Amino acid sequence: MITLRYIILTIFMIPCMVASGQETSNTIEGTWIFDYKSSYEEMDTDIKAYFEKMPLERQEMIKQSYIGRKLMIKSDGTLSQIDSNESTIDCTWSLKDDGKVLEVVYPDGLVNLENIALLTENKLVLVPKDTENGKLFFPQWYFTKN
Repeated sequence: MITLRYIILTIFMIPCMVASGQETSNTIEGTWIFDYKSSYEEMDTDIKAYFEKMPLERQEMIKQSYIGRKLMIKSDGTLSQIDSNESTIDCTWSLKDDGKVLEVVYPDGLVNLENIALLTENKLVLVPKDTENGKLFFPQWYFTKN
């Protein structure tokens, strides 16, 4: 009798687990616009101080390179990064670690892993995994769905 309960429980749990993974995949798909203001607010204080000491024209150039950036995450496993000047990099993507990590593979083979700190129907927050190349300009990337 106990074995039958476990079998029945397992049968009901498997579709729930599959649906949970599909839900993350379906939610993350779409066009995401970089939220410069929210990302800037989360910038490390030492990087923010360095940025604010730059000449204003340099600050504006950096700001404009981020404003308008887009991620187009498609159901076929492709991802397009579109910069503010409309230049595009086409990559592939997948979800790892039960949908908690976004893996992006670039055409040159570079693999970026981004922790998904928040994912709702209209908000996405990505936290890049540690990098060996020093501190990142934005430790958290905020996006809103278009």
